[in-house]
Amino acid sequence: MFIRLRNYATFFMKRARRHFYTNFIAENSNDQGKLFRAAKSLFVQKSELTFPDYRNSSALANDIGEYFVRKIDRVRSELDSVNPTEDFTSCTVSHSVTPIDSFNKLDKKDVRELIAESSKKSCSLDPMPTPLVLECSDVLLPSITRMINLSLEVGTFPEPWKLADVHPRLKKPGAESAFMNLRPISNLTFVSKLTERAAFNQINQHCLENNLYPKNQSSYRKLHSTETALLRVKNDILTSMNKQHVVLLVLLDLSSAFDTVDHTILLNRLNSTFGITGSAHKWFNSYLTRRSQFVTMIHNSTSHLNPTMP
Repeated sequence: MFIRLRNYATFFMKRARRHFYTNFIAENSNDQGKLFRAAKSLFVQKSELTFPDYRNSSALANDIGEYFVRKIDRVRSELDSVNPTEDFTSCTVSHSVTPIDSFNKLDKKDVRELIAESSKKSCSLDPMPTPLVLECSDVLLPSITRMINLSLEVGTFPEPWKLADVHPRLKKPGAESAFMNLRPISNLTFVSKLTERAAFNQINQHCLENNLYPKNQSSYRKLHSTETALLRVKNDILTSMNKQHVVLLVLLDLSSAFDTVDHTILLNRLNSTFGITGSAHKWFNSYLTRRSQFVTMIHNSTSHLNPTMP
């Protein structure tokens, strides 16, 4: 009797699980992000960080935080030894660009849409958990809208929003627990991420209207992804091979690419290439400067460290 009931229970659980994922895939067939996260949760096992030489998690957090900062400083110093060309430092577009000197004001409907599109994860720096914010969104919406608009209007990204709670994760499952195999995952406050998204949406629209994106850029663009980049490369290779041409593929892997961006060059590009001026340019300058982070390991954290990029 027990074996028969056990088999029945196993059968129905497997069928329910199969139906759940079948429906999930059908409902999210156009959302690659959700499909990827679901597949990752099923097939990728979370690797635990183990450092036997450390008995004090606070000391471990401090050493990991210092390692992340030193790595950026090392790569940055190596880049500083290279003399940039004139074309690299003063890149301009061949056509005229309509300047954008300020951000448009958001209404409560705009912010509600931002909240709906945002991740529901909470950060230790949030004054209240994100799920609770969502439940009370009707009450909090006017205050959140005002905070975002004040930041964009004045051209200032508040200092508390620049602090990141960093959680180290292994780059690859099963990799050795060594500092060089760790990737820093930054957690930011919910309202800071909403403000970032509000600024991005307006700058993205500005870039689209003025045709400012490079033709072959596949990241950070709607309807573009690693998939479209791979399809483009594969098509170029096959086309060249069909023409009896020799094909050479060069791949460049940049270490800490975003962390080592030169802020002076970036801000100059925003002005000269993208036509971003006034309070909008001031906002980016504030957003990039005076950022800090701390590393959390098993409920122990480092003191505030100063990285480069957000």
